[in-house]
Amino acid sequence: MIDKTTEVMERGRVNDWTAKELRGLPVGHFFLKSPRNALTAYGVTLEIIASDGRIEPNGDPDGCDDLRLIGALGNITDWEHVSVSVGPRGSKESRTPTWEEMCWVKDQFWKPEEMVIQFHPAKSEYVNNHPTVLHLWRYKGNCFFPKPNSLAVGLAGATPEQMAKMREQFNRGELLDALTSQGEKS
Repeated sequence: MIDKTTEVMERGRVNDWTAKELRGLPVGHFFLKSPRNALTAYGVTLEIIASDGRIEPNGDPDGCDDLRLIGALGNITDWEHVSVSVGPRGSKESRTPTWEEMCWVKDQFWKPEEMVIQFHPAKSEYVNNHPTVLHLWRYKGNCFFPKPNSLAVGLAGATPEQMAKMREQFNRGELLDALTSQGEKS
């Protein structure tokens, strides 16, 4: 997780019972304006609740539940966690964030080379208290966290045109021959 919030993040921090003690830390409750994207020409307001696993639940005079709960979970799970929704949760404007919006949030709260994940748990473990909220997670432990080879998704740096040509070669049975002959030449 980043070490310190940006000024833009601080301007979007919700001025609640935690704001003063969390100022400068990338944790707390935020409303941040995303850049424009494919769905909207002007960007959208994202409601974000972030925990670095160190937030201590303490006397909450106004009954704020989410931040306190997430902070408590962070202390026992060793996971950094950011939850994201478009618009205020439960409002008519609320919707599930897009991939592009989630990537933008990841870039705001984590360093470029930190791996952050979204989970699709077993059906028996589903929790869906807020239907339009998605979650980003990063494990803070010292163990190795495996990830699939990027080739399972595609070729890094390949353009859509190059991928279309490779798909055509594959469909004609030529791609494996081309890849095999490339391997023999090196």
